[in-house]
Amino acid sequence: DQMSEDLINAENAFTDVKKRNEKLKLIINEHKTNTETLKRFSEESVRYTEEQKQKYAVLKQHAQEKLNE
Repeated sequence: DQMSEDLINAENAFTDVKKRNEKLKLIINEHKTNTETLKRFSEESVRYTEEQKQKYAVLKQHAQEKLNE
């Protein structure tokens, strides 16, 4: 009886560990996806900021030329 009970407990523990492992795999994959998304948004944000800086520089130069005239 004790061995049967121990076997059942071991099987239950193994099942719990398996479930936790699957849950952790899903969380890790979700984290990787989120990280990649954030990296992409960050890169796009940097690119957009640089474009806006260039536009600002052109407008500033144009305004300065108009003031000089």
